[in-house]
Amino acid sequence: MMSLVKRLITLASLGLLGIMSSLTAQVNISGDITADVTWTSNTEYYLVGQTFVQPGVTLTIEAGTTIKAMPDDGNGLAPALVVLRGGQIIADGTADLPITFTSALPEEQLPQRGTWGGLIILGNAPISAEGGEDFIEGLFGIPFGGNDPDDSSGILRYVRVWYGGSAIGEGNEINGISFGGVGRGTIVDHCEVAWNLDDGFEFFGGTVDVSHLSVLFVGDDMFDTDEGYQGRGQFLFGMIGEQDGNRGFEMDNKTNGNMNSQPRSYPQFYNVTLVGSGSGASADNDQMIRLREGTGGDFRNLVIAEGKSLGIRITDEATLNLIPDSLYVSPNTVIWDCPDGQFGGDYGFTALEEDPLFRSMDGRETGGIIDPRPANTSSPLFNNIDVIEPDDFFVSADFKGAFGTDLWLSGYSWLDEMNRLGAGPIADGDANQDGSLDVLDVVAAIGHILGTNTISGDAYIAADVNSDGALDILDIVIMVDWILNYATRGELATDVQIQKNSTGLAMNTNGRVGAVQIELVHPTGFSLELQNAFLADYKTIGEHTMIIMVLPEAGQLFTTQDQFEVVNILAAGSSNYIPVNTDVPQTFTLNPAYPNPFNPSTSIGYSVPVSGNVNISVFDLQGRLVETLVNGSISAGQYDVTWNATRYASGAYLVRLISGQKTLTQKIMLVK
Repeated sequence: MMSLVKRLITLASLGLLGIMSSLTAQVNISGDITADVTWTSNTEYYLVGQTFVQPGVTLTIEAGTTIKAMPDDGNGLAPALVVLRGGQIIADGTADLPITFTSALPEEQLPQRGTWGGLIILGNAPISAEGGEDFIEGLFGIPFGGNDPDDSSGILRYVRVWYGGSAIGEGNEINGISFGGVGRGTIVDHCEVAWNLDDGFEFFGGTVDVSHLSVLFVGDDMFDTDEGYQGRGQFLFGMIGEQDGNRGFEMDNKTNGNMNSQPRSYPQFYNVTLVGSGSGASADNDQMIRLREGTGGDFRNLVIAEGKSLGIRITDEATLNLIPDSLYVSPNTVIWDCPDGQFGGDYGFTALEEDPLFRSMDGRETGGIIDPRPANTSSPLFNNIDVIEPDDFFVSADFKGAFGTDLWLSGYSWLDEMNRLGAGPIADGDANQDGSLDVLDVVAAIGHILGTNTISGDAYIAADVNSDGALDILDIVIMVDWILNYATRGELATDVQIQKNSTGLAMNTNGRVGAVQIELVHPTGFSLELQNAFLADYKTIGEHTMIIMVLPEAGQLFTTQDQFEVVNILAAGSSNYIPVNTDVPQTFTLNPAYPNPFNPSTSIGYSVPVSGNVNISVFDLQGRLVETLVNGSISAGQYDVTWNATRYASGAYLVRLISGQKTLTQKIMLVK
């Protein structure tokens, strides 16, 4: 331990002396912890040297406690907290009161990597080193490993380790959190490493299971496994920085030169999202995942996105020979936007190349909002999901990647601390915010569009299922498709014709229509009766009515005895509007024949505003019937009919249209 004078000089040069002297409850930590102790949240702790929790001793850290580490212990090495084999740490924080290991540097000098050491946990679980024991890197003569896979080193829950990775031994940078031979009796949940100079989490053998881990902008790999690690992991997230950073996974097995060392590394990592540095990054990384040196593994519900180069690379025969029995990558894996390909070779693996539709990925080390959840449930991350059989650790998940609708980084992540983390629900259709998507949500959305109720805030975000910023019938159609799985039932229409008839409005279509929205104007006192649809509602205010019909049946949409005109009609498929022919005539017309005079043929246009029987005939000037051109039931619309008068004599003729009480006549002249 350095002298008091040397320590004061160091503190002054770092700008920390005033800060530390102003604290009323301050404890400096260094050396051995030889008896059970509790660090409390109302005290600020400074890690000023390397600190060792001895075997048989438990260090308890209260939720909400902050431990600030000095950059140097006075001998050129960074302070670190080491839990020795047989010791325990009980660091049980919460999302609102996380336990923080961070730098003692002033905030204006952060973020930066390598400002102190890190956290090292050692245990008695099996590793692949000869004799079942090895020594942790960076420290001299500190052993880990044993023969107890169920060994417990305590609890790390809602623990965050920021700005570490400086050398704790000669030329030896360390990871944010290192696990050496840690057993599955240890609880590791909701932990984060951000801005570490070396790896984020590294596992040297052991069997520890981990869940809800986050790694942000570290200088090397995000998750590193070696020396026979055989633990399980679920809900793991990491982002590689644009300027610095290497791989998402670097997984090895070789011990003492033996690629078949036992136990063989076999991580089982499910529901993982790895976001790379992007194709234009300066970060030194050429693959998102590197598997080598005889490692096995099982990877399911994996999402890899925005890599600089490759998705997955395997670098030796010893690893390739384990495929598929001891090394498995699910074909449902999403590998997207890796410019040099999904795989570095033909490994026998396949993957899906689909945009995961993250809600927001604005920048890396700097930028805007980061929200790695799927933007809405149209995302491919909700399809082709690997079934996870629940056991004593794994839980079932209805999504791929680390996130579904729950943004479990909230409250404690560095992104949240910097006001860069997304918030609120994803667009899952839960318009009434009762936790489920059903017909009540569709009714609520219809009511919002009609103006009979209002959806706002998180409910509006949830109801805007196509995330286009507007709640309309496209969103309703998608919600119904999700509820009824109608997306796989019947062909969607590509053309819709709306026709006014004597009893209301009818629809003809060449396929399934998700919804229609109709606006009418009419005299006051208007009333109607809606016809067949999955859901239908309307609202009338004065001389204006809006109607919404979900999954309407072809044919009559509504009936009425009142007069009306159609102002606007929208029809929606599963994700797009469908063209609507709204050219419905408002009156009967008999257009001038062309040509006229003619020889031997002329064309006559006519309009029918309502469906019904129509007769169009040609008469001579004495009123005798010459020829009937049209006689039968005609749908509303515009039509043409041609009269070929080859067998008739020159002269004047009358063309007469009769439909109900309506009669229209025009004169034509045949000249031969």
